[in-house]
Amino acid sequence: MLRLEQITKSYARGEHAAVNAVSLSIDEGEHMALVGESGCGKTTLLRLLVGLEAPDAGSIHIGDKEVASEVSWVPAEKRGIGLVFQGGALFPHLDVAANIAYGLHRKSRNERKSVVEDMLKLIGLPDAQKRYPHELSGGERQRVAIARALAPKPSAILLDEPFSNLDPYLRERLRKDLSGILREVKTTCILVTHDISDAMNFGDRVAVMRKGNLQQVGKPNLIVQRPANEYCAQLFLHAGASVLPGLSQQVPKTDQNP
Repeated sequence: MLRLEQITKSYARGEHAAVNAVSLSIDEGEHMALVGESGCGKTTLLRLLVGLEAPDAGSIHIGDKEVASEVSWVPAEKRGIGLVFQGGALFPHLDVAANIAYGLHRKSRNERKSVVEDMLKLIGLPDAQKRYPHELSGGERQRVAIARALAPKPSAILLDEPFSNLDPYLRERLRKDLSGILREVKTTCILVTHDISDAMNFGDRVAVMRKGNLQQVGKPNLIVQRPANEYCAQLFLHAGASVLPGLSQQVPKTDQNP
């Protein structure tokens, strides 16, 4: 569904690349969690995928179509990818129905109404059409943001730190609910997060980044059991025991230290 080949992006000459020769493939319907500390390049990678940034080198494919390379460029609005920002970024002057229908301007009024109703049922807020963002809880705003992103039926959805402003209980509940919603509609998804628990509980696979470089990609339990290097081992050391019961807290060390 999504394929990046040797993608590189730098913002200033002489500084290390924000994204350095990253190759990554995401299967149709898969949930991929992209995790790493602040400044590691994960948000830049997301922006490159959606079309908000152009790569300096490498290529990006959506399905069998090349959307970015040295010789091709497809703008963000034509890539068919939904984006959910941190905090939801709903339009404060529009009610819930209008927020969800924002990307449906090519549909008739009745079609927009039908899609909005279906989306509100999907996210469990069927009676919220006339409410405004300031009248919603943080979790409800994120649900509406997911509905807005899903309404145009994108080929994939990218989530940029969607749980970061929520308290631990609401974070866990919303993470589980959103994962269920996205799996119900079989949507390919990339979650960008710095939180190891979010990555391990949300992703079918986890991709670990550090200083613009991809360190390891694999199923969460396998990364805990067989980290590629010392950085991955330390990153997942404490998360493995709390998120994956039964695993030893002792993660093997390795001499591969990037």
